Amino acid sequence: MCESLLVFQLFFPFKADQQMVFIDLQRKIRPFISNPFLFLFCISHSTFTCKEYVPVSGKIARQIFVNLSGTRKRIDDMDNIELMWINRPSTPPGHIQQPHSHSCYQLYYVLEGETAPVIGPHSFSAPQGCCYLIPPLVEHCTHPAPQAAKVYELKLIVHDPFLNQHLSDAPSALCAMQDDGHLQAVFDYIYENWLSTDPQNVRNINNLLNYLLLRLFIKDLHYANITSHFIETSGFSPTTCKILHYIEHHFAEDLSLDHLSQALSYNKSYLCKIFRQDTKHTIVDYIHFVRIRQAIIHFVFYGDDLFSARECSGLFIPGHFSRIFKELVGMTPQRFRNAVVQIPHDELHSLFANEPIITYRICSIDDAFHSLRSIGQIVYELNLRQE
Repeated sequence: MCESLLVFQLFFPFKADQQMVFIDLQRKIRPFISNPFLFLFCISHSTFTCKEYVPVSGKIARQIFVNLSGTRKRIDDMDNIELMWINRPSTPPGHIQQPHSHSCYQLYYVLEGETAPVIGPHSFSAPQGCCYLIPPLVEHCTHPAPQAAKVYELKLIVHDPFLNQHLSDAPSALCAMQDDGHLQAVFDYIYENWLSTDPQNVRNINNLLNYLLLRLFIKDLHYANITSHFIETSGFSPTTCKILHYIEHHFAEDLSLDHLSQALSYNKSYLCKIFRQDTKHTIVDYIHFVRIRQAIIHFVFYGDDLFSARECSGLFIPGHFSRIFKELVGMTPQRFRNAVVQIPHDELHSLFANEPIITYRICSIDDAFHSLRSIGQIVYELNLRQE
């Protein structure tokens, strides 16, 4: 990455403050470090030694040795977001910031008042509660704001490729969000604790920074998740997975093969064929399974009456509901409910500990149907003892 020891001759006024030294070091060290996202980290995690002081034309020449040994290991071991700096400055009405850029991300949160940032070609108003991000090396400034403002300002180095990609892909003007009641507490915590090196606090801050950055583009994230919540689908075709997914999300509606065919834009015969080929069950069988499973959940955990369980399951006709329930579970819904409502709540989990339907475990479709019958057998034997 760079040599382990670099020597720089720096010239600045005798009373130069720490910020001036830091800025000059950025300018001097920057050409030696290829990755612009790492050079601030190198500065903050390196050892500086002032070797000698030589008067030169009323200024002080400081020969500074910068020890960068061990920096690579620390970069490899660190969290995916490095908080370099946090400040809480106030600006007067009409304040103007000249165009400039930084080699790191800057994250702002408006505590009071209003600011008028310009990020690249985009300008917008940032009222109280607004949080916005300025990407690295993007020129930015502020237009005069009508009122005084107080903001949180964070300087970040992001090492996570996923975050970097999505933050760089998002237009600057869209890297903003309005506080929904939780953001200020996050910034308050970071501001109050960022200097603490307690390991748990470091993890907390890293998690909070991940949360803040992820929220800036989370609405644009979409992943393919069309699969079953109940059934192991390894080896199933994408079409079968779509059928399972649709049934599990629409079982309480007036669901039929015609409805399914229209919703998925497939021929009804094709859907039935591919589903049977993958699962060895019919689509109607699985619709009944999901509906009866839902009724059992409501009987066992909520103590619902027959009408409520029937309505929640999508089997609205009493006779039809009773027939399907007995066919899959082995006993009538009335008898099943009468037995389970007498079971103390703290015994329910142990009684059905091995049943994937009750414990929400993914299982094969055959095991899922078997679990319905097994639950019925457990309750049947319990009912015999109660009688």
